[in-house]
Amino acid sequence: YDCTELTNTQELIGTKGKKCIFGMLCELYEGKIYLQDTSGSVQIDLSNVKITTIGLFTFNCFVLCDGYMNNNRNVFQVETIGHPPYEKRKKTIKSFNNLHFLPFNKQQIMMELEQ
Repeated sequence: YDCTELTNTQELIGTKGKKCIFGMLCELYEGKIYLQDTSGSVQIDLSNVKITTIGLFTFNCFVLCDGYMNNNRNVFQVETIGHPPYEKRKKTIKSFNNLHFLPFNKQQIMMELEQ
């Protein structure tokens, strides 16, 4: 990826230049693909994608996209699309220690399995 700073979908409107956004692929209207994040959503055009990472891209998966906002069409023109870098489970749990990913009665079983 060429971009070093993430932009949210709400900040794309009226911008020029290459941007990098992180969000979830979804189909808000039939036949139109959107990238949705915590601030909103933007329709994306994947017809000019030059680079993709290895992996399966489906609706509801999270992706990083590089590209340009086409303000005439209100569409984000994607040039590069890929999955975010993976993170080890222990690091994720440490970062979100206040969240419980499993029901309370299953947490002890998971801890035993991880050892």
